[in-house]
Amino acid sequence: MAEQIRTLALFDLDGTLTDRDTFRDLLRFSFGTFRLFAGLLVTLPWTFFYIVGLCSAKTAKERVFRRFFAGMEEEEFVKRTRKYSLERLPALFRPGALDQIRQHKEHGHDTFIVSASIRHWIEPWAASEGVGVIATEVEIRDGTVTGRFSTDNCRGEEKITRILEAIQLSDYGRIYAYGDTPHDQPMLTLATDPVYQPFRREANASIQYP
Repeated sequence: MAEQIRTLALFDLDGTLTDRDTFRDLLRFSFGTFRLFAGLLVTLPWTFFYIVGLCSAKTAKERVFRRFFAGMEEEEFVKRTRKYSLERLPALFRPGALDQIRQHKEHGHDTFIVSASIRHWIEPWAASEGVGVIATEVEIRDGTVTGRFSTDNCRGEEKITRILEAIQLSDYGRIYAYGDTPHDQPMLTLATDPVYQPFRREANASIQYP
């Protein structure tokens, strides 16, 4: 009997599955609108530095993360991000996005979220759906969040690096990849079936279902 061909499905999160950036939404959910905008105002120079090319996306994002979470106990960080993941994240999914993930799972496809967002606010929901997570990791020392990342920001070429570290692509005869920005293009090049900007009203008719 011929060996069954395995299939892999890779999904970007922010903007692809969801209709907004989950980092900012998490901050609003966890700290409220006033503290969100106060914190973003303080870190605005780093956003400007990134826009004009004076610092990396990782540096700018890390500065915002540090403003809100540096010094927080790991237990509290896990509690806040888990609550967001299970109570808020599913409500942000674009129409058809969750159905597509579940169709892949029903067909026995290995399915992963590959995201620049932090693993902690993706994984609780993903685990409930049987989905793996490859994402940016935060540094925690002696039970405390340092405010730094322990990996590079998982976007662009870094997505390929992290995917290759976690998954043996040669095991798969078919690979689906879903993304919505140029930063997802490197991941899409790995796929036999790349899908760009899915789950949007004008694109739904062209989505390739397994």
